[in-house]
Amino acid sequence: MTTKPLIQNDIKAMPQLAKHAKGVWIYDTEGNDYLDACAGAVVVNVGHSHPRVLETLKTQSEQLTFVHRSAFSSEAMHGLAQRLTRVTGFAGAWFVNSGSEAVEAGLQFALQYHAERGEERTMFLSHARGYHGNTLGALSLSGHIRRSVLGGLALDFNLLPDPYVSDDTAALLA
Repeated sequence: MTTKPLIQNDIKAMPQLAKHAKGVWIYDTEGNDYLDACAGAVVVNVGHSHPRVLETLKTQSEQLTFVHRSAFSSEAMHGLAQRLTRVTGFAGAWFVNSGSEAVEAGLQFALQYHAERGEERTMFLSHARGYHGNTLGALSLSGHIRRSVLGGLALDFNLLPDPYVSDDTAALLA
């Protein structure tokens, strides 16, 4: 096996090399097309290369591409926070870089909330079949296969059974 500098979740994996994408289709370097049924873990659910998204990215990147939230904010961040709080009714919006980081933040907020109330609550519930991200806390909350590689580092949470009918239950219902 030739070693490559790009590490995959499965170190033996050799995924297709994507060249470009448009709408719901991804095209590899060999000319094959694939329906993007996962939408980049649901981050491109409007499709690849959507004209409005591309125009917004271009306009924003001509002004400012990134600032770290601990050092700066931007008009775009304030505008999005305003829209989100208006739509959701929440008092504020806190931006993170990924779904994994959002799950970690949720865990931390819950712990902080109860600590500030003088309560020691440290248990969380999650579905065994759930997937919540790649970070230690997020993987600990799931029954995802990647959780098994964490060994003793995985945080111990109670996992609820699958919300699906098992083969045994289906047989009883038949």
